[in-house]
Amino acid sequence: MLLTQFSMFASLFYYIIRATVILYGNTVFAMYMNLFYPNIETFADLNFSPVIFGDDLCNRSPQITISNVPWNWISMLGRGKITLRGHMDGKNVFVKKMADPEEFSKLHKKAENLLGDPKVSVDMLIDKIDKSVRQIDQKLILCPQETEVRDLLGEIRKTQDFKQLISIWTSLEVNPEAAMLQMLQPPMWPVPKYYGACGSLIVVEDCGDMLSDYYDKSYNQRARISAKLLRMAMMFTFRHAKYAFYFTDFSPDNIAVDSNENVCLVDLEHIYVVDKYPKDTSHYPNWNITYSASHYNCQDCFLFRPSEICSHHLSDQNILSVCREILFTSSVIFKEGFLYDSPADIFWLIYDCVNVSPGETRFKIAEQLITTLEKY
Repeated sequence: MLLTQFSMFASLFYYIIRATVILYGNTVFAMYMNLFYPNIETFADLNFSPVIFGDDLCNRSPQITISNVPWNWISMLGRGKITLRGHMDGKNVFVKKMADPEEFSKLHKKAENLLGDPKVSVDMLIDKIDKSVRQIDQKLILCPQETEVRDLLGEIRKTQDFKQLISIWTSLEVNPEAAMLQMLQPPMWPVPKYYGACGSLIVVEDCGDMLSDYYDKSYNQRARISAKLLRMAMMFTFRHAKYAFYFTDFSPDNIAVDSNENVCLVDLEHIYVVDKYPKDTSHYPNWNITYSASHYNCQDCFLFRPSEICSHHLSDQNILSVCREILFTSSVIFKEGFLYDSPADIFWLIYDCVNVSPGETRFKIAEQLITTLEKY
């Protein structure tokens, strides 16, 4: 009798211990998975929906992994913008947090009145977008004033429902990179491939190493890369049939280079979109004259003159940015310039690109540089 009771007690104790181990084991396993394989929805700020960059990747979030967790995961939970390396469908990608909660909160409050109107329509939202991209303090400026915002929206996404328009509005208000990457797609444009969004996150192609990683490479390699940087500047100025794109930050930190020495602009947050063929140019007497951007021989000087950029059909601003911010000794990051140790003829061409002389044009100088540098 006593042996039977002991056996029953032992069995009961065994099942209690087993259940405890299973319970806590599952808990520990879940904690491990959340820590080392976090779901990106955890930090996607989906509570601000529908004022988000999109949700097309949310249902695929388990397929998206972030490298170097948990440290990067902890960083992502912070309040600022951040870019992390990851993987999706066997591809190297970047997971980019495009806005912090404060920015989303401000936009959400701005959207409350509009979205709370029972008569809200696509036209009302487009009008809201139109007013937004005309403001000088915005990260994306569409100009001149006569430009139709509907044309730009059609370039970003051919067909739009109300939900998609809200996502575009969110991008144009908070960080226009997501919208621009849907408009300027590789291989036609030297930008990362856009895979989609989930809340405040977007997932884009990993284009390679930063330009700064090539600073110590051979002169021949730096010369070839520099030629492609100048070609990139020309592309953004001329390639689109309707618009010229002028980026305000051609910093080396915003440019990646792949193993084939192809260059890629990886930060498209600050941009002027200029309609080259607006319906009415009567308010701009110098419209058909190419605007030659000014160079100031000082660090941290803001080179852009918005009123000039927006009142001329063409500007050499992108060329100046590449020469001044990357190639020449005026570069803040590359103290000797990316093309240090250049032969005299190339050095003086870069000098002239920054300090253009009367009667010369930066476009002509850029073509000379490209022809020379591509021989290396």
